[in-house]
Amino acid sequence: MPKATQSGNFKPVKLPQPQTVVARCYSLIDIGTVPNIYNGVQNGVHRRIFLTWELPTLLGVFNEEKGKQPFVVSEEMTLSTNENSNLAKLIAQWRGKAFTAEERKSFDTNKMVGKTCLVQAVHKRKKKFEGQDIAEITNENTNLKMGGILARPNEMPIPEQVNPTFLWDWDIVEAEGFSQEEFDKIPNFLQEKIKGSEEYRRIVGNEAPAANVTEASAQGQVDQDPGPVTDEGW
Repeated sequence: MPKATQSGNFKPVKLPQPQTVVARCYSLIDIGTVPNIYNGVQNGVHRRIFLTWELPTLLGVFNEEKGKQPFVVSEEMTLSTNENSNLAKLIAQWRGKAFTAEERKSFDTNKMVGKTCLVQAVHKRKKKFEGQDIAEITNENTNLKMGGILARPNEMPIPEQVNPTFLWDWDIVEAEGFSQEEFDKIPNFLQEKIKGSEEYRRIVGNEAPAANVTEASAQGQVDQDPGPVTDEGW
């Protein structure tokens, strides 16, 4: 049996100390409607999204050819406007106000892309390294995670965006057509999850329409030309 080994191109990078720093959301990936599995048991389906923020003041060399690049943190959550959902809690903390009644009916998650904030960056030891003595905390043995999020004070500066904006939205894909080139920009582990979604099977695989999902499908209409992104008015 062939054995999987770590890529020879991987170079461990020392993680920054836990701290609160400015951040910018630059990527939102609509995973689609996938099985809701808890403790190995499926309980219906839910639509999921994957958000990524860059931390432009925390830099590391992950690729010698590219030089210093910002560390990033990511969160996956259900696309739901329920007041107890992780998305509702994140939005309330991020902008300092909860969903309005109208937003609970339909909230366009795409407006999060480009918005800035303060992120509490924390360490979370990878499972295979739990309980071990670690001489140096790197991205090989520890993940950099979001411990909290807050609104960024207007007077607090933030460097220009480094990573290109990326948006994968099944509503747009269905309207404009599937692009393999764009899909290939999605990390491999997310591609595999997306391929199991109802949207992928229906739009790319030309299968039956996806099941109706209440509450978790409150994304609303997509503005395909949102114009300049600011932190105002959301």
